[in-house]
Amino acid sequence: MAMEVGHCVGFAAVGAIALGFMWRRKYAGKCDEIVRTRKRVCVFCGSQNGDDGKFVEMAYLVGKKMAERDVELVYGGGDVGLMGAVSRGVKENGGFVIGILPRALINRELKGSECPNSKLYLVDTMHERKQMMAEHCDAYLALPGGVGTFEEIFEAITWTALGIQNKTVGLFNIDGFYDPLNQLMETAFSKKFIKSRRVLNIVVTETEVDALLDKVLEPRPENPNARWNIKS
Repeated sequence: MAMEVGHCVGFAAVGAIALGFMWRRKYAGKCDEIVRTRKRVCVFCGSQNGDDGKFVEMAYLVGKKMAERDVELVYGGGDVGLMGAVSRGVKENGGFVIGILPRALINRELKGSECPNSKLYLVDTMHERKQMMAEHCDAYLALPGGVGTFEEIFEAITWTALGIQNKTVGLFNIDGFYDPLNQLMETAFSKKFIKSRRVLNIVVTETEVDALLDKVLEPRPENPNARWNIKS
């Protein structure tokens, strides 16, 4: 079950939620109660800073550029690592942030004195987190990260390939970080484990933020496999 915390005002509020002392409203199963007009991009990224300050700088820049375009951020809800940097980039530049955080990770991924989210949903499982991310967003953008980020990327690709959704997955290829992943996809295609280049074309890779945002926000061609419901 997901619980909407609402508009966060500080880390103390999240602590109160964790203890069960704050008003609750059950998530109704739909992303929005009011029809939204702004685009939303789900950002996958690491909960670590990496070994180069450039990663944090670029994560912040992604958030800043999203805010400037009036694109809302959907992400994992934490304030650590690149997650925190991209969230700050959005919020500090007037944008809107939707965080989706498993209750079990509150103490691990929320460390600061202020809540990094404009709206926060607490969920029970990682699976629920990823499903809500998918339901809330129009496209995906991946910054560098670890195995959790890789898993999120491949699940998003798979869901589009299977027709569960029709959303682009963008890779921000800082210093060639995602070159090995793209090569792995090409190898799987050449060895006939990926049957169609259409699957590879779900992924777009760029080294510049604006170019990547342009590509992930472009309307996708109709998905010939679009027949599944995300909750099936």
